[in-house]
Amino acid sequence: MSEGTTQNKPECATVNPQQLRQQIGLKVAYIAGAFCVLIAIAMFISHLRFKAYYPLDSIGLIELKQKLVENPKDESLKIQIRKLDLELRTEHERHLRFVKTGKILFVIGVVIFVSSIQTAFWRKKLCVIKNKTRVSSIDKKFYQSSGAVMLVVVCLTSVGFIIVKTSQTNIPNSSALAKASSPLVEVLPSYKEYLQQWPKFRGPFGDGTTLYTNLPTKWDTESGLNIIWKTEVPSNGFNSPIIWNDKVFLSAGNAQKREVYCYNANDGKLLWQTAIANLPGSPPKPPDVPDYTGFAAATMATDGKRAFAIFASYELAALSFDGKIVWAKYMGEPKNPHGHASSLLTYSNMLILQLDQGEVEDKLSKLYAFDGATGKVIWQTQRPVSSSWATPLIFESGGTTQVVTLSVPYAISYSITNGSELWRYEGIGGEVVSSPAFSNGRLIIISPSDKIIAIDPQGRGDITKTKFVLWTSDENVPDVTSPLVTKNYVFTITTMGILTCFNASDGKKLWDHDFGADFHSSPTLIGDKLCLISQNGDVYFVKAGEKYEEVSLFKMKDKFHASPAVVNDRLYLRGEQYLYCIGNKVAMASK
Repeated sequence: MSEGTTQNKPECATVNPQQLRQQIGLKVAYIAGAFCVLIAIAMFISHLRFKAYYPLDSIGLIELKQKLVENPKDESLKIQIRKLDLELRTEHERHLRFVKTGKILFVIGVVIFVSSIQTAFWRKKLCVIKNKTRVSSIDKKFYQSSGAVMLVVVCLTSVGFIIVKTSQTNIPNSSALAKASSPLVEVLPSYKEYLQQWPKFRGPFGDGTTLYTNLPTKWDTESGLNIIWKTEVPSNGFNSPIIWNDKVFLSAGNAQKREVYCYNANDGKLLWQTAIANLPGSPPKPPDVPDYTGFAAATMATDGKRAFAIFASYELAALSFDGKIVWAKYMGEPKNPHGHASSLLTYSNMLILQLDQGEVEDKLSKLYAFDGATGKVIWQTQRPVSSSWATPLIFESGGTTQVVTLSVPYAISYSITNGSELWRYEGIGGEVVSSPAFSNGRLIIISPSDKIIAIDPQGRGDITKTKFVLWTSDENVPDVTSPLVTKNYVFTITTMGILTCFNASDGKKLWDHDFGADFHSSPTLIGDKLCLISQNGDVYFVKAGEKYEEVSLFKMKDKFHASPAVVNDRLYLRGEQYLYCIGNKVAMASK
């Protein structure tokens, strides 16, 4: 073999350079690492942006609501608020999808990163090629590999760009929203229409007041004077009627069945009845519930599209106006000694449920906000309280919409937007049944048979020993019925029938009157008169003024526990035997 031939032969050496493998592996690792960092940054930015625009806490929505406070009759503002609310919730769902995708891509990036590092530093004895021709061949392979790396770079960069791009919010500000014309997913009735209905316990404001004042001054169930209709109803339910346009809803239930009923508001005919039963997770046998509460003590609620009901068996359901179940869910095993009685509330697209049970240390009590259309939980808040039978109250004060709840030992206010706590007052005792009432900047809450408390709800944190507690009174404190509050007066009536009028500004008792009858029904304000219904069927109308003045008294041969409803100058009363519709027949005939 010649010398030249010997020189052209490849010469092998046992070395460990790994240049080619390291270069490719490290480049891919750098790219994968940068990709993971990019994903993490995008998800972090999205998280911060989400915190900043949480569906009901957005600046644009707050600005619109503040404008609505200044111009409550501006229908265009109300439409804008509803539109923005829906867009915010759509964006919220989009954010959740982005987070899910981001997590998957981040894991993929980490796997590629780790694999590339292992490849780069995987050692093996290689043959070092010293022949120039062979080196050129290796260089060619290296550049081909570099092209593959560049392809990985382009792909990962493109994915990263898409991630960052999709993490950006499309939510318009309030000025841009005014020009928007995107279609609504679901159009709920306007606030103006809402106020003309009786959509929940104690009416549209939740305080027993109504916009209607033209009720008959006389009626008689025996002769039929101004009794538009009466119809038999199931006796196993203490909840009050709710009304939307031409439909009256109520519920009834016992250990055998729980049902929702819908009546025609014009003639009292039963339109449909729907059973709520066999929900997923619910036991075959319902819990034991005392007769004095029953399975259907909680008043229903409606958002103008659906009717909502809950029973002492913790079966929660939404029904369409033609009686079909839209969604239903079992809320778990009840731990309530007297059964469930807290009524449902609606606000915008939300259904609010106060589900207090057990003792404080059990940590079972919660406040829920569900999406009315789907039943999905929008937010839920753990409550440091025991069982309660009071209904929460929604109102706006100082530009903030609050949900106030009562239970032992606290009155707590939450933000309607996300369920965060705004303030709390410690000092609620007994078995809490009376619901709060609000008017003219004053919130009135009841600690049963103990004291009446007036609160300025603009405080924050623990307000127990602060200036935000305006006054307290221990005179004639109710234990079941809820107070009625006007600009100048606070009215309460005890179970034993003592009606009391307090000065709203300082809590001084102005007068009281003993009817000598038992009351479970809370007072309702119709015009300038209080409507009070005793358990034995006596209906009193009393002037809502600084002295006691009885206007009229009607006797009805029925028993009453529910509070009245007032819509279209008609009074709807649920007795143990009948559902009554009372109105001025002369006025009706002239229309």
